Amino acid sequence: MMPMPAYSVAIYSAEKCTLLTPSDATKWLHAQPLDDHVAIDSSQLIAIQQALASEGALNTSRMLILVPDHWLSVFQCSLDHSVPESLRPLAALSYAVEATFLSPETLVFSYQYEESSEQRQLTVFACAAEWADQLCSPFQSMAKSCVLMSYSQWMNVSSGIRSWSYCSQWALSRYQPDKLKQQRARRLWAVLCGVSVLLHCVAGLYLFYLQDVSERAILARQQTLAAQSFWSSRPQIGGMTESALALVQALPDTVRLERFNGETGQVSFQMTLLAQDLEALVGRWRQQYPDWRWEVAQQQSDVSLMKSQKDVVDVFISVLEK
Repeated sequence: MMPMPAYSVAIYSAEKCTLLTPSDATKWLHAQPLDDHVAIDSSQLIAIQQALASEGALNTSRMLILVPDHWLSVFQCSLDHSVPESLRPLAALSYAVEATFLSPETLVFSYQYEESSEQRQLTVFACAAEWADQLCSPFQSMAKSCVLMSYSQWMNVSSGIRSWSYCSQWALSRYQPDKLKQQRARRLWAVLCGVSVLLHCVAGLYLFYLQDVSERAILARQQTLAAQSFWSSRPQIGGMTESALALVQALPDTVRLERFNGETGQVSFQMTLLAQDLEALVGRWRQQYPDWRWEVAQQQSDVSLMKSQKDVVDVFISVLEK
C-alpha cells in the first residue's frame, strides 16, 4: 500500500484544473508544456472551477495550487548591493507595489534572491489578493491549508526539498513584518526540542545504567549476607582447628600452603617447602603440641622455592587428637 503524500497539487491551465500528487505534478508539467501567452479572465476561471467541482472532492488536508507565470506579475531586478536577509521581504514588497500599482494590503507576493560574486538578482512574483483568493476558493472546502505558487517557482525547486513547509514558506502571501522572526523562533524551538530529546535520551540511558549497577550491588550484597549467614550457622571454630590455623599462619615465606581442612578432632593440610626445613618445623610443632598425633607423608616436588636449593618436597600432614 502506497503512503499518502503530505499534500496534493492543483495545476491550473487555460483549459482546466488538474489534481495530482507532487511527483505526478512534475511529470505532468514536463510532459505538457503550456502556452505562456494564454491568459484567462474571471468568467473563464469560474467555468474551470465549476468543471472541477463536478469531479468530486479530493481527500486531502493540504493543497498546493500551481498557476502559469503569466497569470501573475513576475519581474526581475538587478541590485547594486547585497540585501540582508531581514530586509529582503521589504525590498520585494517595494518592487511588487511599484510594479502592480497595488497597495501593500491588497497584494500577495513571493520572491527569490540570488547572489553571486558578479551580481545580485531579486525575482518577485505578485498578484492581487482578490485574484489569489479566487484561485484558491474551490479548495477551501477540500483542504485546511492552501498555498499558491507559479510554475517556475515549483520547477526551480529541487525535488528533494519540495516539502509542505518549504512550499508554505515560499508561496505567495501577504506581507508579514514578523515572518522572519517567527521563522527564527520556530527554528530555535526545533533546536531546543531536539536538545531536550537528546538530554532525555542520555538521562534515560544513564538511569538504566544506574539501575543495572544498583541491581548488581544488591545481588552482591545478598550473596555476602547469605555467605555470612552460612558461616554464622556453622559450629564455631575452636580448639584444635584454631590452634592449627595459628601454626600455618606463622609459616615462613619459604613455605607455600597448598590446602587446609579443619574438622572436629582432625586437621589436615598440604605444604610445599625445602626438605631441610621440614624436620625442624615438624619437630617444633610436636614439642608444642605433644598431645596431638602427627602423621607426615612427603614426596619429591617439581617446584623450586629457591634457586640455590632444588630439594623441595610436597608434604601431607594429618593431625589427630590422641
